[in-house]
Amino acid sequence: MRFNPFNNLTLKIGAVLLALLLWVHVATNKAYEYQLDATLVLSNVPAGLVLVSDFPSTMTLRVKATGKQLIALATKDIVVQVDASEFREGSIEHDLTDRIAAAAFDQVYERVEIAFPRKLFLRFERVSEKNVLIESEVKAKPAEGFLIAGRPRIEPEMIRVSGPATIIRNLKKVSTAAVELNGLTTSTSHKVRLMVPDSLHLSLSDSSVTISLNVEPMAERSLDSLAIRAPLDFDASRFTYYPRLTSVRVGFPTSMRDSVDWRQIRASFEADGGYRDSTRAAIKYALPGNVVLVGNPLDSVQIHQR
Repeated sequence: MRFNPFNNLTLKIGAVLLALLLWVHVATNKAYEYQLDATLVLSNVPAGLVLVSDFPSTMTLRVKATGKQLIALATKDIVVQVDASEFREGSIEHDLTDRIAAAAFDQVYERVEIAFPRKLFLRFERVSEKNVLIESEVKAKPAEGFLIAGRPRIEPEMIRVSGPATIIRNLKKVSTAAVELNGLTTSTSHKVRLMVPDSLHLSLSDSSVTISLNVEPMAERSLDSLAIRAPLDFDASRFTYYPRLTSVRVGFPTSMRDSVDWRQIRASFEADGGYRDSTRAAIKYALPGNVVLVGNPLDSVQIHQR
């Protein structure tokens, strides 16, 4: 009689599956040890206190449980809570017990223990708060032929900051994120995030401010025969300089056409290495707010000994 492997195929496959299920049942009923990372959180911090030390975001646990339990556990996010309700101001050395780790699970396992960390070193300070100024780190550059009129407007100009008393006491300002705006041709407003290092443990009443910029077309004017002034330390009895006059062309927002004080535009010179015969000294230009030099004006004078 010839052997036919396909005889009673359904019965054979069923026997194999039954044996496999029996093996899985036996294997998953055994106890195994499993190591996993759990999220670590600090809860119930007393009112008026703030944590100023580092706090680990995770802890490593060792769990002994059946295979079935471990398979179910692999799909869960475990959160271990450290109750801070009894903590006080100052430095604290706190032991972590296996009991708080076991409380993070929704069922009982043969063993749950903490592998790391077993101890926390914490420091709490009293919370203080005050209003501080906002400093803009927005760098704005208008397109050619345009100027930014006036100072950027920050709304709000101040913000309420709370945090550790030692930090708040010395805090003078909060800065925005560094943002570059190039090629502006129209007035604009931008929402900009406020930036504080996490290490300062500060809380802000708002996470961002609005920076508004007034952009206008640029008007121009030429100033001829602008006197070049000598600095106070220049010895006019020993030296002279040339030229003594210069011409400049300046640009300004069109809305300021009738309000610029042209007397505030000044030219002076200064030599870094001191004054001596045949030395060139760089010219410095003083300009009112929102007024800029257009083109390349005279950049230096020649010093001569009398």
